[in-house]
Amino acid sequence: MGTIRATIDTKTLRGAVERSIVVTTNDPDPSRAQFNLLVRADVLVSVVILPSETVVLGTNETQRTARRVIRKDPSETGELKISGLVASAEWLDVSLKPADPAAPPRRDGVPRLLPGDQVLEISLKGRPPEGRHQESVEFQTGLTRQSLARLDVQVYSQPAVSFSRETLLFRQPVQDQTTLTESVLVSLRGDLDPAQLRIAVEPPQYTLKREPEGDGQFRLEVTWSAGAQTDGAVWFKIGEESASIPLRWERSQGSR
Repeated sequence: MGTIRATIDTKTLRGAVERSIVVTTNDPDPSRAQFNLLVRADVLVSVVILPSETVVLGTNETQRTARRVIRKDPSETGELKISGLVASAEWLDVSLKPADPAAPPRRDGVPRLLPGDQVLEISLKGRPPEGRHQESVEFQTGLTRQSLARLDVQVYSQPAVSFSRETLLFRQPVQDQTTLTESVLVSLRGDLDPAQLRIAVEPPQYTLKREPEGDGQFRLEVTWSAGAQTDGAVWFKIGEESASIPLRWERSQGSR
């Protein structure tokens, strides 16, 4: 005879919840040595986050800021008083904005405000590290049933320059072939001016052709002309940011 105590973290849950627990015992009967316990709960929340509980931000100007309406659930008593705003990353900024129920609906999906609503504004400070990030914002609600609430924040920080290929690989010339060309699709981040992009290649037996010129997305052709089959790189610089793509030769084992 024993007691099993199970706890479910309901911080990010709402409504009907079901979890399974596997229990292993030393009972010599194989049919009773292991069994499952099913835990069911109905999670009542104090606040509703509109239009969704997840915020998606990006480094383009139109994606750097989002708003969410925090509304007290009709089943909750008390007064909604948001405080203690905490973001999980230092480059996330979160602030409480005044709610004006008389304001017309916004085009970003935020619903018309009701009396008692609170508005959170989540935005990026500076430029986050490149890549995808799963962050969060937590805050106190001032309500008894759910004193702490959480908002998930997904962030994609795009690099200044992106490539369709990680490496340009040149294969051995055939017979009297004196030139070889490889190409890559290049994309600039939306907030950058394509006119400011500078491209260079090393060593000098490689030449570049950009099509079309001046666009934020273009195909770059890299051509090798007869000469030493030397590895190299194409360098991209725009403002204070830079990137490169390596040039490599496919070599047989006998040529190593």
